Amino acid sequence: MKCKYIEDCGGAFFCLQWAHNIKYDFHTNPTMDNSLLHTHAVPADMNQAADAASSLLKIIAHPHRLMILCLLLEGDKNVTELTEKVGISQTAMSNHLAKLRSEHIVDFTRHHRSLVYRLTSHEVTHLITALYELYCEK
Repeated sequence: MKCKYIEDCGGAFFCLQWAHNIKYDFHTNPTMDNSLLHTHAVPADMNQAADAASSLLKIIAHPHRLMILCLLLEGDKNVTELTEKVGISQTAMSNHLAKLRSEHIVDFTRHHRSLVYRLTSHEVTHLITALYELYCEK
């Protein structure tokens, strides 16, 4: 019988433990003892962690917001720089930045009449770094 915390995805079994990305692939290692799958303690707050991850992914799951976050990963940028590099109107940029700011993903510092934005979320920094490595470093 399969553990209820294990998901079968395309022939590979993935432990859904929040803190670890442990992958057991029975196609490449068919002799692996599947009793190992049941040795991981499942966090009591797994549902809360999944909800938090889902909410975060929903917030960043927009092409323009992903581009903004990728640019901010390189360093602080003012609104004009972001607008020019992403190629959207200043109104649209302001809306995206307001959304990211309301979720504590970015923050800004005012320099005279210019706002300079920076990433403030460590979780998003890790996610964007991983996405950059997967999709942009080719």
